[in-house]
Amino acid sequence: MQNPVRTDPTLGKTARDQLINRRNTVLDRMAELKKITVAEAAAAKKEKLGFKGTQIPGGCEESKFPYFCLYVKHEILTNPEFGATPDDREKLLQRGGLRVKTTLDPKMQKAAEQAIAKRVSTKDKPVAAQAMVVPGTGEIKAMAASRKFGDNKKKNETLINLAADGKHGGGVGFQQGSTAKAFTLAAALENGWKIDDGNSTGASYDIPTNALSPFRDCKGNRVGETHQVRNSSEGGGGFKTLRTGTEGSVNTFFMKLEEAVGLCKVVKVAEKLGIKRADGGKLQEVPTFTLGVNEMDPVTVSNAFAVFAARGEYCRPMAITEIRDRNGKVTSSKPKCKQVMDEKVADAVNEVMSGVFTRGTMTEVGGIGRDAAGKTGTTDGYTAAWFAGYTPNLASAVSVGDPRGAFEHDLTNVTIGGQYYNYVYGATISGRIWKDSMIQALKGVEAPSFTPYDRDRFGGCSKSCAPKPPKKDKDRDRDRGDGPWGNPDDDGPLDIWDTGEDNGGPITPGR
Repeated sequence: MQNPVRTDPTLGKTARDQLINRRNTVLDRMAELKKITVAEAAAAKKEKLGFKGTQIPGGCEESKFPYFCLYVKHEILTNPEFGATPDDREKLLQRGGLRVKTTLDPKMQKAAEQAIAKRVSTKDKPVAAQAMVVPGTGEIKAMAASRKFGDNKKKNETLINLAADGKHGGGVGFQQGSTAKAFTLAAALENGWKIDDGNSTGASYDIPTNALSPFRDCKGNRVGETHQVRNSSEGGGGFKTLRTGTEGSVNTFFMKLEEAVGLCKVVKVAEKLGIKRADGGKLQEVPTFTLGVNEMDPVTVSNAFAVFAARGEYCRPMAITEIRDRNGKVTSSKPKCKQVMDEKVADAVNEVMSGVFTRGTMTEVGGIGRDAAGKTGTTDGYTAAWFAGYTPNLASAVSVGDPRGAFEHDLTNVTIGGQYYNYVYGATISGRIWKDSMIQALKGVEAPSFTPYDRDRFGGCSKSCAPKPPKKDKDRDRDRGDGPWGNPDDDGPLDIWDTGEDNGGPITPGR
């Protein structure tokens, strides 16, 4: 029996070559049966295939919301709720005559699309993508990107779901940058740190080799990197606390914090918030995990930050609420949630990351007129830029990067949306898209407040408080040791007074 899919000309050159071979076989048989002459058969075989592709009606390219449509399509194909086997799900999608109800909110979708279009052109090589998720349910309300959906390369279109992971039609994603510092912050708070606990940090941090590294992965192996981490121009040295280190997104502070808390602990916190690589691979458990070296997608990052907004409740990302087949059979889908973090730990995270808008790396951009928290994310070498943030009732993440190859085509000396940028930071484009879209998406929606954090449990400092100023007497040198936590009563060289202002040499962005 012939397999028509094998010769489907839309599948590429190999299939078209097989189709030509099949055509020629039929012509030879027709000549053999005297239906045509041998000369006519030979002349016909010299003709080109003459195939002109025509889009089959009903694809996601016809949808008003193609990226969301693509996500829904792949969710049906991969989620066991919609069929026990891949073949069952494929048949349901292709033959079921389905009516699908989704979680998409047209108002929020429009807000995301307009905010992106305002700052990134469809013609730009770098792309912006955004997802919006409801804390406490996991419902995806919007999924947008700066490029139009389609296969016309001349028009700069794409068939990749830029807002989603590979499982849902996306690509390999972009390194998430300093948005990953939120997981180290949460890990420290889970380990008993208080908001004003901290460490003394300089302008650089040399990561030791494996043999000398204090970092261990979750298998217990020592892991190191031949890399020097430096602060961005806004992240100086000196004593930083969980609050000030997060607000300034100080790279060296977070390297020392991850060292103190434990790399595996940070990875485990990220995993229970649903963090996974966009390409489906294993997370890279390396010292620079806290700086965001793993590639992510906006749906995954926004859903992870939604856990903080939901006071520690994780919900699986959800795009479908109901499917009705041609026979009237209904398959409903409900939120799948579980508590993965102490409510009070999440409250303390919200308290710290709220300051990013008022005293930190989003100060210039500003807030949205209601309780909000978040984190900017600029990667090493400016290969991508993120902002992930949330209110108590909506979380969102925005990524900007170049899908041609983020390392080969970084975000330096680049024109985006008709504007030239020497460097693109997390707040530069992503933060502004986030702000504009969230204001519009939440217009007319109630504005609840974050639950106040537990001051008795997380207020002040304990083991790692800021050191007192050095004594101004003859015993000064003897009394101003630094020690492991910057405590003047400990012995050791003092380096806490380094302001980090001399940031010469290569810069590792961390905003």
